[in-house]
Amino acid sequence: MSKRKAIDKEDARKRRDQLLQSAAAAELGLNEGVRQMRAVTGMTQEEFAHHRGVSARVIKEIERNRANPTVATLNRIGELFGLEVAFVPKRREATVAQQPGLAHLSKNSEVGANQMSPPELFNKTSDTMFFLFNTFQKQLSQAEILSEKLKNVDVLIKKLDNSENLIIQLKQVGSWVDVLKDAESRTRHLPEAESLSSRLEDIENLNKKFVGVERKIEQLNDWKAQLDHSQKLSQKKK
Repeated sequence: MSKRKAIDKEDARKRRDQLLQSAAAAELGLNEGVRQMRAVTGMTQEEFAHHRGVSARVIKEIERNRANPTVATLNRIGELFGLEVAFVPKRREATVAQQPGLAHLSKNSEVGANQMSPPELFNKTSDTMFFLFNTFQKQLSQAEILSEKLKNVDVLIKKLDNSENLIIQLKQVGSWVDVLKDAESRTRHLPEAESLSSRLEDIENLNKKFVGVERKIEQLNDWKAQLDHSQKLSQKKK
């Protein structure tokens, strides 16, 4: 990055006055105007671009006479010196290939303009103003189209966010539906389970009764064995 050049305050004031005089006389070209503005501030291209809220590439391209900046960018740059983009009388022919949409001045065309009659000079000036107006109008239209596209992008982003939230909610609802289906399926088997439970209770009761019967049978068998033994003993005594 280039370093800022130190500048004398008196020299800066003279350059500023010269800059404003050239602008008032409609003799200030775009690239030279931006270069003089930056020279008055003593800033580097990067510093001046940062200060005016534009990219360093824009400043470099303007100073090289290769840029096609928007009206908003030019106004942002000129605002520092109380300047703004406006229509001015054409004094020299425009070289559109070098500076699209802006007049590139030369000494020969200035002499030709001075030799023109008032109607011819008026027609030339009108043509230049019409050309600049159409150029600025196109740039404004492109800016408006871009602005609308950006709004549409914002709307699409919001819709995408809403869609993602909806998908998450649908997944949650789907899991809840699965839980409800499982609960419903189990609920359908509840009567069968209750019936089976009551049958199991009946079987347990029968089993208890059967155990009681077995015990009584065992007692009867014991009593029968004792009776048989008693009978045998009584027969031996006889």
